[in-house]
Amino acid sequence: MFPDLAEAIAALPSSHLTFLVTDYGKPFSVAGFGNRFREWCDQAGLPHCSAHGLRKATASRLAKRGCTPHEIMAVTGHQTLEEVERYTREAQRAGLADSAWERFAAGRRGPTSDEGSGPTSGKPVADIRKNAPVARQTG
Repeated sequence: MFPDLAEAIAALPSSHLTFLVTDYGKPFSVAGFGNRFREWCDQAGLPHCSAHGLRKATASRLAKRGCTPHEIMAVTGHQTLEEVERYTREAQRAGLADSAWERFAAGRRGPTSDEGSGPTSGKPVADIRKNAPVARQTG
């Protein structure tokens, strides 16, 4: 837990295991928390924000930082890998695109290039075509 968050939680007057409670001192229901969060966002001048959006942004940022799906699940409370995999897939795709362009700009070969053959071998295309297998009709 971040030190600032731990300090803020410790300063809250609460005798509950749940530190965000309703006006009646009871824990929020899922829907009730979403509705109250919506009100807090509106009061703060953030009508485009929501509890779900915050959870999604957290999962995406954790994935972009290289966290595993299980680590993300532990933070966000997602119940299944499928729920969280969309965030890790998006982050991996972005990371792979970045590394591909870095490799291209530096003129480095990738892990799929077979030294001495294939389109990334550096050989002229004519030489590659000359040695390529050809399907022949039989009959």
